[in-house]
Amino acid sequence: MTVQEAGRKGGEKTAETHGEEFYSEIGHKGRSESSQVYPRRKRT
Repeated sequence: MTVQEAGRKGGEKTAETHGEEFYSEIGHKGRSESSQVYPRRKRT
């Protein structure tokens, strides 16, 4: 099994277990954490 196949299999299992709302929630968390670590710079 390749790394790509393993990732796909894991993602499919997670989707079955947690549903679409889970991905939405973790995406929101990731964006908010990233914005704290990498604040937007003002463009000149």
